[in-house]
Amino acid sequence: MSLKPHPQFGSLQKLIQEQSDTLARPWKGLTFRCAGLDFASTKSLVSGEGTRQYGARWMAPGYERVVHLSTTELTAIRESKGHFSRYGLDAAKPEPRVLASLELRVDKLLDLFRFDALSAGFTVQEMLDEDWETLNDRGAESLSQSLGRAAFSLGFEAILMPSARLKNGRNVVVFPENLLSSSHFAIVGEAKLKSWLG
Repeated sequence: MSLKPHPQFGSLQKLIQEQSDTLARPWKGLTFRCAGLDFASTKSLVSGEGTRQYGARWMAPGYERVVHLSTTELTAIRESKGHFSRYGLDAAKPEPRVLASLELRVDKLLDLFRFDALSAGFTVQEMLDEDWETLNDRGAESLSQSLGRAAFSLGFEAILMPSARLKNGRNVVVFPENLLSSSHFAIVGEAKLKSWLG
């Protein structure tokens, strides 16, 4: 699907560059991902290929690979259920899912908790409230997807942001193609998981 790029992409790039001393920082921690069985292999969990094909809040389809993580197990589970209402699935009878923990250490993370909404002219919450799926269906890239693409283009390895699904929850999106040689991104218990799911 070819989407019309968001008109603020260039200004977002410039804004992130101007605020880079504040927004960019190292980050490390244990993260979590809850995925359906079709995306729960050790390769799929860290590839980000699903986002490149289908898109997500922080990257439109057809652009870059993105891996979606949360900083707590509960947030990861809530995020994984986010697609139920859109696709008419019964949230009370969810399909089998795998909850995996992943170690992450990056040198260049974009911290949206430090984002200056005044100079940007919009807030992070406005991006979380966007109906990016409907915008994509109409052939347009969302503002949040444009920000993600801008961050990728500037060499950021990851973005830290609030969860749209759980109050006080935090998510991390990782750009595998931007990970530096000094960074670390690995599934905890990968060998055991691989023996079960491949």
